Amino acid sequence: MRRRMVLLAGWSALAGLACGGGDESAPVPVVERIDLTPAFARIAGLQQATTVSATVHMSITLPVPLPQVAWVSSDPSVVSVSAPSTASGVPVTLTSVGRGSATVQASAGGRTATLVVTVVAEVHTIALTPAALSFAVSDTASVVGMVAADPGVATGLTWISTTPGVATSGSQTSVSGAPVVITAVAPGTTLLRATSTADVTRSADVFVTVTADHDQVASVRVSLGPVTPLPLGSTAQASAIALNAAGGRIDGRAVTWTSSAPAVATVSNSGVLASLRPGLTAITATVEGRSASAGLEVHTIATGLAAGYEHTCARTASLLVFCWGSNRRGQLGTGSTSLRASVPNRVQHAGPALRAIAAGWYHTCGLSTAATYCWGENEFGQLGTNSRVDASQPVALAQGAPAFVEVALGRNHTCARTTNGTAWCWGEPQVGNFGAGPGPGDALVPTQIQGNAPPFVQVASGQAHRCGRSTTGTAWCWGFNIVGQVGNGTTTNAPFPVQIPGGAPPYAQLTAGAAHTCALTSTGAAWCWGLGNSGQLGNNAASIQLSPVAVQAPGVAFVELAAGAFHTCGRTAAGAIWCWGQNDVGQVGSNNAADALIAVPVQGAPPPFVELVSGGGHSCARTAAGDVWCWGSNGEGQLGNPAVSFSRAPVLVP
Repeated sequence: MRRRMVLLAGWSALAGLACGGGDESAPVPVVERIDLTPAFARIAGLQQATTVSATVHMSITLPVPLPQVAWVSSDPSVVSVSAPSTASGVPVTLTSVGRGSATVQASAGGRTATLVVTVVAEVHTIALTPAALSFAVSDTASVVGMVAADPGVATGLTWISTTPGVATSGSQTSVSGAPVVITAVAPGTTLLRATSTADVTRSADVFVTVTADHDQVASVRVSLGPVTPLPLGSTAQASAIALNAAGGRIDGRAVTWTSSAPAVATVSNSGVLASLRPGLTAITATVEGRSASAGLEVHTIATGLAAGYEHTCARTASLLVFCWGSNRRGQLGTGSTSLRASVPNRVQHAGPALRAIAAGWYHTCGLSTAATYCWGENEFGQLGTNSRVDASQPVALAQGAPAFVEVALGRNHTCARTTNGTAWCWGEPQVGNFGAGPGPGDALVPTQIQGNAPPFVQVASGQAHRCGRSTTGTAWCWGFNIVGQVGNGTTTNAPFPVQIPGGAPPYAQLTAGAAHTCALTSTGAAWCWGLGNSGQLGNNAASIQLSPVAVQAPGVAFVELAAGAFHTCGRTAAGAIWCWGQNDVGQVGSNNAADALIAVPVQGAPPPFVELVSGGGHSCARTAAGDVWCWGSNGEGQLGNPAVSFSRAPVLVP
């Protein structure tokens, strides 16, 4: 009280001066302005508080107390003020009472400042669980409503059924989070609506289906068919059975199918499964809100293989082709040129089924019953399309190309054989013009090989040379011969096919690596010639051989040979694999890093194998069941197993 009296006395004295007392030239202090902090306010929720302060500024500074600030709310039903007055700079508390806007006024010394306060108090969402309900007559179920609202806002709900003759709610009101019991009255459908007690414009519905007794789906049983795992590139029929609470079958109900990993396998509306790539997925069937799932594994099951320099391909029983590994030139045929794929991806081929496949350095080809299709690199015309444009999915040879029964791919060229034994090549010849003459230049379309060679029953392509096997088992080769890969005892390039002297014909098979060639006799012996710097000739030496030399594999008879870039492998009748040559990334499969100068058995392989292929620095083999095992380099994913960077022992392609 004494402070207020002193204050009044001080301001009375000043007022006296203003009325003429004292020195008329002395300035009179007045309230110049009032600053509010903050300048505006927004309060979310009811019974929520915030503060505001008013600072009084005088026209001149005198050693007297500042006047009190008087506070008033224009609408106390929206916002209330905690004190009628405060000293300058002392905050007052504002409390939200109701939704809307109000003005809070601060006054002192004849000056006034106002603050607009907005109170927001809303119901944001109403979530009902479950969103749909299906049950039988006389059954009960619970529904829970969750209300999200600003603080202080009522979260009550009122419940009604749009068709109470079908289902009713046991409670007319509830609080957020409390269950409401629903009773099924008669078969039919209705909407159970929950409305906010604080805001009748906010509501949510549960779709309720009431079935006759014993017709309610209580569970679902899923079957994915008899084949597990599902072979890559195949289809199967899944089935779902709806059951009531007693375990009885309920027919005629709609089934919704989903796959958790559609990139692995899809499922149609009718339950048809289609496997797209190796992996795991869950197939789920839903019937009237009830669901069941079954795990599905997709596994690579092949009927044919091909190995390129850094990629591998497999043909399935359904005559689909899947490839994996390097894709920098589109050689995987997926329609894209992504750098690589570490698991099998389907070749996007819209034409007739491909019954045979072959792979080169950076391109791939396949044969249908009447046409040849190629994809990948085409810089030198090796796709045979009369252009140099790469193709990321299969394209047919240029019009006029003959029908081929075999195709063999090199680095930048392709060769093929017709039913009458003529050989044709296209792409980069490097020497001559693919045996069609000495003239240089790439061949953008298939060119028939000339010369005095007899009809061929097999053709093989290396990096820059190619060979053919006659009906009598003689071997003929032509092309680049700087390290003797043609095998005619010289290092002179051969523009036309020349017969290979020596060795032990008749031969049952030919295979060509980067710069070496091997031949298999009818008795199972292997003979090789050309570059042998890493032991790929198998003659216990690391040297060039201009004529055939015998592979040292005592007691081993082969039925198939496969030459990689700088290694070679052979398969026995019992299904065992032996390899020799370069082994820096495990391509020999000997479980060590040393090159093999003679044939050594592949370690850890689960024979018997029925097919063998070799690529740049890797090899793959197929079992009778269709499982594919690969070993060697995996820098581009060519082993089909993303778990390893390279492998010195066979790993299973998923």
